[in-house]
Amino acid sequence: MKLLQISAEQNDLFTKGFTLNLNTSDNVRKSKTDSDTFLQAYKLKPGLYNQTILAITGINATGKTTILEFIGYALHVIIGKERLNSPFIKNLLNKFLFNRDELSISITFCDNFKNEKQNVYLLDSVVKKAYKENYRFIYGSEHLYSMPLSKFKPNQGIEQIKIFSNNNKLSKSRDDIKNDDFLLDDSSIVMSLKHLTCRFMSNLTRVNINTASFLGKPNQEFVECFDPGIEDLVISEYEGSYKASVTFKRGNNISLNSTLPLMNILSSGTIKGLNTIPMICSILSKGGYLLIDELENHFNKQIVRFIIELFTDAKTNPYGATLVFSTHYPELLDEITRKDNIYLTSRDVDNSLELTRFSDNPVANRNDLKKSSIVLYSLIAKTAPKKSTLIKAKNLIEKLIEQE
Repeated sequence: MKLLQISAEQNDLFTKGFTLNLNTSDNVRKSKTDSDTFLQAYKLKPGLYNQTILAITGINATGKTTILEFIGYALHVIIGKERLNSPFIKNLLNKFLFNRDELSISITFCDNFKNEKQNVYLLDSVVKKAYKENYRFIYGSEHLYSMPLSKFKPNQGIEQIKIFSNNNKLSKSRDDIKNDDFLLDDSSIVMSLKHLTCRFMSNLTRVNINTASFLGKPNQEFVECFDPGIEDLVISEYEGSYKASVTFKRGNNISLNSTLPLMNILSSGTIKGLNTIPMICSILSKGGYLLIDELENHFNKQIVRFIIELFTDAKTNPYGATLVFSTHYPELLDEITRKDNIYLTSRDVDNSLELTRFSDNPVANRNDLKKSSIVLYSLIAKTAPKKSTLIKAKNLIEKLIEQE
């Protein structure tokens, strides 16, 4: 399964709504300077390419993590067949519907079969609060539209799916199966598409918890990427508890009855790296989505470049897996070749969150500026902290120091 587009209408965070497109809008061309295996984007059909890298950047508290979570919502519902009141989804919906009663969500996706029966789907859902049931969330309405991918024309937009589906009586609504005893009020009708498969993993629930979560003995090639001083590292499970042993090349051997003390022995980058590498390998081996919040945390820039290149090389990413990450450091954008796979989060004058595509800004077409410079120097409005607020904070610090 491949996600094509996700959108949400007016809500408490993004009062104007937002749309996130996972397909290319700019040309996909082979440059003479690129290697033969360079993968700009993954071809679904002529004219329709899916991004293999999607970056989200913006200043603090502008919704970067929330956008990642929303992509997670789409994957949890379509692939995981999860209910609205599962902990992950319910927490996200509470953010979007804090002062509202309902939210309209559209998700466009397609099969990932390479045959003549490949379809593209549009799932329109209205999610509502059920006040009489202790603030549960339920589906108010749902429509599932479909059309053959072979007939889908990328330049004609998403609405063509509705038109084709209605004209050919392929549409399905929640009302059509409302008497189905197996359809719960917080389960989506997308459950009927049982053939959809896709791997997805994330660090969204662990972004601020950097403890070792891998088992066994990591490949030494991976260990040396993050700490060349380690000779041997093993985490094993025994009678419901976890034990760890570390041998360093300088000679000392440490045995532990828990993985928690590893935080005091290994660097945070080593722990995060050895947690992340298995997820990367799993996603690349079959295709799918890896969501990483704050990719740069604990990592050297060269490590981040290494991870990005794994997804932009056809040898390591033959199935078009997608890495979606957020970052506080616009310098990482310079490691990305394309401009239509970068999204910017910001706040407008009314303090509402906004999501914009980097390539939609005219200044993004300037070839004399790095992407990081465009963001850091606010050549696109609201992409860097206001200098005036930083000056005020500095002045306050000066006064506090004087008072001491």
